[in-house]
Amino acid sequence: MKPTLHEIERISTANDGVDVLFYGSEFYAPNDTAKSYGPASPGWFARLPLPWYFDQYGANVSSAKAVSELEDGAPPVVVALERDAPEIERNLDGYSRVTHQGYLWGRPLVFFVSEDAPRASTTLVNESVQVEHRPSPVASASVDGQGRRP
Repeated sequence: MKPTLHEIERISTANDGVDVLFYGSEFYAPNDTAKSYGPASPGWFARLPLPWYFDQYGANVSSAKAVSELEDGAPPVVVALERDAPEIERNLDGYSRVTHQGYLWGRPLVFFVSEDAPRASTTLVNESVQVEHRPSPVASASVDGQGRRP
């Protein structure tokens, strides 16, 4: 899923307006633009952990639960449950389709990504983090066949 998330980050950096739309009644949150979530927005919680990534990217997110809301055009990225994808796919000409297994809820998610959407030349958030890997002293210590150090 990381390559798709990197692509969404690049799009949200270069795009004006809504960057990502979650489609379907399970993902619908009536107050996306207010970023006011809680018990009144169960759709936001159903999207986890994706909102955390998209918020880090500064992505503008919205949601829709009716196909008619996509007839006048869709944002560069549309995310739907695999079971809901066929009903919106015909409205997303010029979008590539990629399916990933969801992290938290373990259900397949379909990402429709516009092939013509503007993209930043590099990912900003993910490339700014540098992680230094050091071997663990415990892992590098010798251990006998019974899990004890000699």
